[in-house]
Amino acid sequence: MFQTIRAKRAIAAMLCAAVCMQQAVFAAQPQFTVIEGVKVYRGIQDLALDQAGNLNGSIVDVVGQPVQGATVVIGQQTEHVTTVKTNERGEYSVEGLNPGTYQVASFAGLRTFRVWNADSAPEGALKGAIDVTDTKTYRGQCDDRGGDEGLCLRLLKSPLVWTAVIAAAIVIPLALDDDDDAS
Repeated sequence: MFQTIRAKRAIAAMLCAAVCMQQAVFAAQPQFTVIEGVKVYRGIQDLALDQAGNLNGSIVDVVGQPVQGATVVIGQQTEHVTTVKTNERGEYSVEGLNPGTYQVASFAGLRTFRVWNADSAPEGALKGAIDVTDTKTYRGQCDDRGGDEGLCLRLLKSPLVWTAVIAAAIVIPLALDDDDDAS
């Protein structure tokens, strides 16, 4: 009887761990969603204007090389504010912005920033926006037949797969345990 109670407690602990594991898997999800080929970043980031009141940013490729001539569109709510192009160093600067919430769109993605004056920006506010044009990373031997993500990567992200693995880790040892007494 003591072993039965201990087994039930172990199963309950494992199930609690499985529930917690799902949230860890969800937390590891990328910080953006791809909608019709465009990366739309989740959340709003704080960004400080420079001392002259300019919003500065840059666009680079996956190896860190600047992207020259990229179009960057700045908007606020549903209004177009301005359009600029990156220079030979992949940098852009937008003058005359007031503090507020802005959307910055380029072929590298769409991000939302809460823009602050340099002297009133909260600690940890970005000093400039850096966008990377491509985030595709190949890991292991997974192929890319499943669209933007390979099959292996999609399976590793699935909370159902992780739940099944944890459930199997619990059930298989219990099923193989043959020390039940007939009496």
